[in-house]
Amino acid sequence: MLDVGGVPVRAVAETAAGAGGWTLYAATEHGLYLWDLIVGAGLPHGIAIVGDEAFTALRIANGVPAFGVDFGPQDNACEAGLAGPSATAGNRSGHRVLVRLRMSSEHYAVVPGEPVSRGGKVVGFVTSAAEDPASSHFLAFAWVDPDAARLGTPVETSHLGQRWPATIDRSPEGAA
Repeated sequence: MLDVGGVPVRAVAETAAGAGGWTLYAATEHGLYLWDLIVGAGLPHGIAIVGDEAFTALRIANGVPAFGVDFGPQDNACEAGLAGPSATAGNRSGHRVLVRLRMSSEHYAVVPGEPVSRGGKVVGFVTSAAEDPASSHFLAFAWVDPDAARLGTPVETSHLGQRWPATIDRSPEGAA
């Protein structure tokens, strides 16, 4: 717990985005005042204020799925890719596995809830997505059938009748 200009703040260390940082939690009624205090104080070199979309982009780019968004209590660690790149012994027969997709072009975007297809057949669905800050391509986590989960497998996502090519670029068998 911290006091920031008279505002009680809970500071929580965050590493899921791949770079050390802190998330500051305060009561909603203090939000704008706290923002003004932090921005008004100036930021030391190397420190940036980022919002939720930037955090999501870094989290996905670093291959860190989020509990409650990308996986939940119904999924086991192997299927969610949390047990290590070579751990597949815990996969339940026929159960989908969590992979990361990379859109084939920076002109294609993807949103959560959209279907993932392979060979014209729906094999899964997108759970979270954001633009990769390094490549400008959209990345997404998706649950897909095990036979479509291999690293390098070409798939498609679709939205409003449009189909966009993507590739599995992180899978439980070969986390990258």
